[in-house]
Amino acid sequence: MPNSKPVSESGCGSKDYDRAQATLRLMKELSVGQKSGEENGWLSLEEIGEI
Repeated sequence: MPNSKPVSESGCGSKDYDRAQATLRLMKELSVGQKSGEENGWLSLEEIGEI
């Protein structure tokens, strides 16, 4: 990320930074899952229970 500032300059603490990074990772993974479901079909609740 070329425009990002180091944590020490951004005004947020390490805990806030870690939380933001975790949120970004979660959003990315949710997007990957949504795309997969749309392209390959969704699992039913019954199928999820069998996994």
